[in-house]
Amino acid sequence: MAKQIAFILIALLIIAAVFIFVWKIKAPTSTPSPGETAQKGTVGPTLKKETKEIPDCGTISSVKSSESEQAAKCWEEKFKNCQPAKVVMNLNLPNSEPIVYYSEIIGPGEGEHICQVKSKFLNNPNPEWINKEMICNYDNSLSFDVASQDMPERCSGPLIDLLKTRK
Repeated sequence: MAKQIAFILIALLIIAAVFIFVWKIKAPTSTPSPGETAQKGTVGPTLKKETKEIPDCGTISSVKSSESEQAAKCWEEKFKNCQPAKVVMNLNLPNSEPIVYYSEIIGPGEGEHICQVKSKFLNNPNPEWINKEMICNYDNSLSFDVASQDMPERCSGPLIDLLKTRK
């Protein structure tokens, strides 16, 4: 039974990897860098970082709906162009608590057709997996579904380390 649950969760992670992205937060420095401005009226190197809103593709659900299909289409287009985006995936399995998976497209990685995607579980039957992240380098010349099938070989971070040890 435990092996079946682990297998299902790994399979769901592979499916959920279809919906991934990350936002890097850079620590403030003593001098403003491009895109940052010092706050007026403050003492010392306090900086205000201008942040860009990450386009939200929405929520993809295990229940088919036009909103879910639109979110999947948005995610696939953003992945193909390796443009920042975020998506949430909700999976409702029988006899299990809902699995909620969050993904963000970070941007181009090293090499041709490499797009970096960051993912984490927001809710999972295994509490050890919640909020652990992984960053994956996927080939965006392929569809996200196909590219994400190589997840174990293309990802790094605490989440993929946990998943690899569960086999």
